[in-house]
Amino acid sequence: MKILLLALLSFSAIADDNLVDSIGTPNFHFIDKLIDNRADFQSEFFKRVPLYSHELKIDDTLTRDYFFPTQYDDVTTMTAMFACSYEKAKALMPDPSMLPLDLEFGRSVVIVTSFRYNKVIGIPAYNEVAVSIPIGIGKKPKITDFPKFSDGSTDGLGFYVASMPVTSLENQIRGTHLWGLPKVVQEIDLLVDKEKDRYTTVVKQEDGTEYLRVVVPTVGTSLDVDEKTNLYSILAGKVVKSESHTKGSFVVMSSLPDGWATIALGNSPSAQLLRNLQIADPTPMSVRFGRHVSSTFDLPKAQAVGAASP
Repeated sequence: MKILLLALLSFSAIADDNLVDSIGTPNFHFIDKLIDNRADFQSEFFKRVPLYSHELKIDDTLTRDYFFPTQYDDVTTMTAMFACSYEKAKALMPDPSMLPLDLEFGRSVVIVTSFRYNKVIGIPAYNEVAVSIPIGIGKKPKITDFPKFSDGSTDGLGFYVASMPVTSLENQIRGTHLWGLPKVVQEIDLLVDKEKDRYTTVVKQEDGTEYLRVVVPTVGTSLDVDEKTNLYSILAGKVVKSESHTKGSFVVMSSLPDGWATIALGNSPSAQLLRNLQIADPTPMSVRFGRHVSSTFDLPKAQAVGAASP
């Protein structure tokens, strides 16, 4: 099955000796003022979209004037893609206009992505995980449409984020108020096994119980990526679109042998969303891993592309 990512059989390591564990203990504190680090985001990539400011009330005593699009640099990120039940994926959609990617035979796709944002414009570093489903707005996308998801050129194709743990309360507030994302503050540990060349994402619910573990390789043939993707969410009762841009070098692999990459789910309440999706095989269909990645994420477009269900 061809899904954008090709099977890569020859290996050339892009492992980084400086890659270390990131224990993402939840951070419920707010810094006194935004970090003045605009000088760290001066590459041509970050100049593609001019910065602008937008105000957000964090709580009764704190209002921030953030820069957008949010700029991230020196990002460590992994992605693992799994086949899942089409009907279960469809049941997660908050609006009938959102239709999951159809792999045929009753299957769709769920994607787990973790991020270590080492540098963020204005705010401290943090960890995040996105559980997302490729969707079309008003039209069910087919497997042949998948390459279009990463070039951002087709309006109405993008990703719906069904779950989004994050280690920072401030970013949980930003995500829910500005984008309508289902963010929740939880521990996210990103672990490095240099002997086995593996990178492990571990998410724990509020009581410390581990409910998600994803392991991917950190070495392989490197692929340069410069992509634009669309994210769809519900904000103020409307289906809105936000644009994300990503640039960096990634290990990209599909058709993985058993044991090279895997997902493990717990039995806690936080694991139920993924369990209900009926992931067909714990070995992902494809994975990618990147270091020193740059990305941006803009606020939703002002115009809505659809109306949310009452």
